[in-house]
Amino acid sequence: MSTETILLPLDGSAHSKYACEVAYRLAARLPGKETMHLLHCVTPIPGLIGGEQRAQLEKEHAEEAAKIFAPCIELFAKLGNPCVTHVLYGEPGHTIAAAAKDFGCTLIVMGCRGHSDLQNLVMGSASSHVLQHSTVPVLIAKPCK
Repeated sequence: MSTETILLPLDGSAHSKYACEVAYRLAARLPGKETMHLLHCVTPIPGLIGGEQRAQLEKEHAEEAAKIFAPCIELFAKLGNPCVTHVLYGEPGHTIAAAAKDFGCTLIVMGCRGHSDLQNLVMGSASSHVLQHSTVPVLIAKPCK
């Protein structure tokens, strides 16, 4: 399997942390130094919010993402894999599938569930949407019980 870029969507949930561990184990076994694209999806800021308030929210989102990314960046540094971080606004499933294409990723590794189980029931899960709409292979990391 030739993997050059891996997209790893992260939301700070236990499932996304597990996906990071799975991606790490996979990258450790692959030849070369795959580029890891770490992605954090954020609900869009309403258009009515602008100016300093919008800038403050964007700053808070970037800081939250940096905290979520930090353990994964540290983990992949052990392998020498470069990490590129992204904070994108939009519905997670759609955003993840589009990001994989936009970033030229050859694989998506993601958790089977995120923070909002209620949202998964009402709207359908991000992982389910990505499985249906991704143009690249998707590895869903589900911890065994």
